[in-house]
Amino acid sequence: NAKKVNADLKLLIDEYNDVVLLTSAQKKSLSPEYVIYRASKNNGIPTLREYFDLKISQMLEYNQRKGYTQVLNNWLKYTNEEKLGDLDFKQIDVQILKGFENFLFKKGLESSSVYGNLKRVRSCFNMAIKEQIIGVGDYIFKAYTMPKVKATKKEKLTIDELKLFIEQEYENGSVIKTSQQ
Repeated sequence: NAKKVNADLKLLIDEYNDVVLLTSAQKKSLSPEYVIYRASKNNGIPTLREYFDLKISQMLEYNQRKGYTQVLNNWLKYTNEEKLGDLDFKQIDVQILKGFENFLFKKGLESSSVYGNLKRVRSCFNMAIKEQIIGVGDYIFKAYTMPKVKATKKEKLTIDELKLFIEQEYENGSVIKTSQQ
């Protein structure tokens, strides 16, 4: 079995070496993500889902992973509902982004949440450009207009309300008790 495994490994190493040589000949900088995508894909362009998965797996902060995971789940629901399939970066156009925006509004999300979803998709495009997975010309957000966010008025508690809150008794271990402390 060792001969087969070694032969498979040699093929894999050769694929990675080919990508490195080709990229060096084009005088492009290399990132591990770029090499992995170029070696594993014929066209070298990952799908948005694959790229989101990769970036989520590299994130250290829970809240950041959670936000990107929610956006990815919304994206997957949209593409499944519209029967778009697993789109790569170059297949995403203004109509698809506008459809995603409308899908999020129909889902009942507020304008700030819709904007946040699209902002994370946009950040994936920016990261992919920095890692040279896609070119600057593939940046669809130059043609797409992000949705406007409605201003919300935030209210603050008065000093008297804060004193009342601190004096209240809440169950130990509850979120409110933690906030109170």
